[in-house]
Amino acid sequence: MATVLKMPDEEPEDKGAKPIFPELQEAQKKIVETGTAVAKEAMSIIAAFVLTMRIIFNTLFEKLTARFTVAMDRFRMKAFLFNCLVLPVLGLLYIKVNSMGLRISLPLLSERLHKFFLFSFLGNFVGYRDLDWAYPAALFQMVIVWIFSQYMLEAYLFGTISAIAHLKGNEQFARRFVVAIGAILLLWDMAMFNVGISDTSLFGTGFSPIAIICTLGYTAGLLGAAFLHVVFKNQE
Repeated sequence: MATVLKMPDEEPEDKGAKPIFPELQEAQKKIVETGTAVAKEAMSIIAAFVLTMRIIFNTLFEKLTARFTVAMDRFRMKAFLFNCLVLPVLGLLYIKVNSMGLRISLPLLSERLHKFFLFSFLGNFVGYRDLDWAYPAALFQMVIVWIFSQYMLEAYLFGTISAIAHLKGNEQFARRFVVAIGAILLLWDMAMFNVGISDTSLFGTGFSPIAIICTLGYTAGLLGAAFLHVVFKNQE
């Protein structure tokens, strides 16, 4: 008689099996949800910050562009380029010649810059130890003389000065005052140039007619350059 072998029944899957650590899975789920919420909030903050900075940058750029356009319209591009060509040449003249005149006429300006506490670091460099106050004073004189020369020529050519045109009631007095100050500064500038160029070995010491001629030529060149600048600036 044949023996029938009976296979053992397979155990059914327990679909409703409970997790071993339900609290751990719940904590992990909360951590993931919290992290997602924090990430979304951080992304929204970053997006808002980027948008705000973009608005600020665009506003500043527009304002700077508008001001630059107004400045170029006011002073004219020709006048701006003319300044870029003339001022470096004037700067060299003032540093080489006018600074010497200031140094001789005002000995106080021969004091070294590195002895002043704000510029004491210049003493560490060999090439800058000999710099004195005559150099910045000469450059300052150049700027003031250049500006007031233009004011005088504006008053002569157009009967008004753009810098004081808003003074309706006192414009005439202010124009005369500015012209007087400009004339005094120009005479002082001529004197410093003459003293400085007379001190060079080319003309020797004392009175020199050649130095006088050079001073007159320098003044004519300065006024000629200022005249061209005024014409460029007031071109329509």
